[in-house]
Amino acid sequence: MTGPERDLLEANIVGTVATIGGDGRPGQSVVYYATDGERIFFSTLGSRAKARHVGKTGWASISVRGGEPPYPSATFSGPARVIFDGVAEITNRIMKSFLGPDAPEMTEEQYRDVDRVLVEITVDKVAAASHLPAD
Repeated sequence: MTGPERDLLEANIVGTVATIGGDGRPGQSVVYYATDGERIFFSTLGSRAKARHVGKTGWASISVRGGEPPYPSATFSGPARVIFDGVAEITNRIMKSFLGPDAPEMTEEQYRDVDRVLVEITVDKVAAASHLPAD
């Protein structure tokens, strides 16, 4: 991942996740996300299609677009996994990114009780990058 690609990820909090369903068709969903190096995380319910698809295929991508012209964008993809335990720290960070710093934090047990999981994408490919500054 180049510097401008990483900058795009870190400057935004929303992307469109794509997964492959059991019928081979792609599914897409808008998510809030957080990054940690080459990894991108988003929170969802374990029962949702995106979590089920990742559990079966082990793959996902996320397309991120900047909010100002010329609308820089890129798609980040790679191996993915569903994380069931140890989700509170990153999930709380994601929640605060759009609810604000005063958003209440939940515990591991509270997230488990509502079937909240994390999906982790380890980026091994960046494609369709456009309008990014030169590295």
